[in-house]
Amino acid sequence: MKLVKLLPQSLTQRFQTIILADTAFGSVEFLEGIRRLKYHAVTGVAISRKLADGRLLRRLHQQGQQVYLFGLKLTVTVCWYYLKRDNGKLEKRFVLSTRPIKASTLK
Repeated sequence: MKLVKLLPQSLTQRFQTIILADTAFGSVEFLEGIRRLKYHAVTGVAISRKLADGRLLRRLHQQGQQVYLFGLKLTVTVCWYYLKRDNGKLEKRFVLSTRPIKASTLK
C-alpha cells in the first residue's frame, strides 16, 4: 500500500487506476485499501480461498462470476485460466478483479 500511495496524482486523477498484483497481494486489507483509494485491483487468488458462503473458490464453474470472498466486504469478479506446467500437466489458476467485468468480454 505504501507504494500505491506514492503514485503521482497527475496520473491517478486523470486516468482510471488499476493495480496489477501477484497472488501474495490478494489479502482483504490490500483489496479494501485499494478500493478506499478509489482504484481497482487485478490479482491472482489462491484456489483454496473461501467464499463468504463457505464454498471453496475452486468449486466455481462459471467464468466472470461476481462473488464475496470470506472476510471481504466488496464483490469481486473471478476468472480462471489453465497454466501448462513443465511436466505438461495443466494447473487451474484464479484471477480476481475488483472492477466488474462484462461476461461478453470473457469470450
